[in-house]
Amino acid sequence: RIAEITDQQEINQLDLELEDRFGSIPTPVRNLLFQLQIKLMATDVGIERIASEGTQIVLEIPEERGIPDLDVAPNAFRRSKRGIWLSTSEHSWRENLESILQVLKDETEVRA
Repeated sequence: RIAEITDQQEINQLDLELEDRFGSIPTPVRNLLFQLQIKLMATDVGIERIASEGTQIVLEIPEERGIPDLDVAPNAFRRSKRGIWLSTSEHSWRENLESILQVLKDETEVRA
């Protein structure tokens, strides 16, 4: 069922269902739901791949798409030809990742 989820609403419904059925959701399950959310957001904005390398996450972006200006936690990430690198050593890395994906989504919608 998890593999068939296609949007944030379905993730939210699954979250509520799991909590209703099993009570407090364990951290590994929360992490799985977060990964699914990030995967869906990344797919929506054309990110080719998300990889973890050491203490960083790289969002690989096609060259033709380009990387827009990101007004998000400037010290938390860097750009390269490959994409955007985000440090996971900061406690707010998840929020920074979501913010970066949201900026990419907004930029994608402006292009359309």
